[in-house]
Amino acid sequence: MKRCIYSIYVPFRGYRHKFAPFERFYSRIIESHKAYANSINVDYELFEKIPPAIFHTPTYDQINFGKYYYAEKLCQKYDEILYIDFDIIPNTTENFFEVFNVSEYIPVRATIPYNPNIASEYTELYEKTIAAVKHNKRSAEIENKYYAGINEKGFHGKPWAAEKYPKEFETKWPLDWWLKKHNIKELYVKELGRRIENIKPWDDEVKYAAIDILTETKGTFYNTGVMGFCSDTIKQLNIFEDFVDWCKSIKNLRSERWPEYITKHIEINNEVLFSHKMIMNDVPVKDIGRDWNYFVDWKSTLIVGPHRISSMCPPTHNEFDTCNFRHYLNKNFEKQWPI
Repeated sequence: MKRCIYSIYVPFRGYRHKFAPFERFYSRIIESHKAYANSINVDYELFEKIPPAIFHTPTYDQINFGKYYYAEKLCQKYDEILYIDFDIIPNTTENFFEVFNVSEYIPVRATIPYNPNIASEYTELYEKTIAAVKHNKRSAEIENKYYAGINEKGFHGKPWAAEKYPKEFETKWPLDWWLKKHNIKELYVKELGRRIENIKPWDDEVKYAAIDILTETKGTFYNTGVMGFCSDTIKQLNIFEDFVDWCKSIKNLRSERWPEYITKHIEINNEVLFSHKMIMNDVPVKDIGRDWNYFVDWKSTLIVGPHRISSMCPPTHNEFDTCNFRHYLNKNFEKQWPI
């Protein structure tokens, strides 16, 4: 059986500070990929050009969609292939192809498993923070007004000469008195979630919202950093069917389940497309778990919240040491190769 591991690296400046780390550790990354491929006796191919057929998407997305373009090409030559992102560093000699039956299904990590309540849970979390921000803004105004009433002439209209002893007014009428007067129980309250102004297109809740809308609430969010393919599964995935129309429509996704302050950030994304196609085309899949795609330096924005997803719970051992594939999403390769 002919097998291959492949990856993609195209130098791309100016995108979220990812260029410099790749350039610095370029040779070591390739060495680690080739060493793993040699240890399990399979070929290794690195593609360093943007696929010419995917010309209408932004450059960074062209690179990511190239995963599937090259998968279709390689499946004409190989029986089974394994894709790994260029920021994946193998930490094992265990054979991926012997652990997972790539000829029967697509092995991939489910970052956010199916959860029918996720939209309402995280909308509630955001709404609580929105309310807290408004409360704290009002509290700041009240506090400023309170201290503005204390000046060299007196304390909120009472002349300092009326004090029987120094600090009498502040002791007798502290800030608590001012809060009670304005019917405010607490000056500041805790913000339970993230602020909506901090939401980015690449955040997990944005991508999950897109998948949830596209699949009509059947969403599972897959990370595409590690994926196995054969000719049958890549054909069933049919990733580029209606691709142009999909890219055109993605920014117009709206839903009653998800607030606009999340959906307005939805953009073209390979993980959204992959997850959508996996679900809607009913492609056989097996979750490889965290061990074969361990996020070294990344914490999902969906981990913190009312629903603690079991697959995201803190491990009872050092996963960095024991995992098979280390995925450096933030490109902190210094942890792999200390200076």
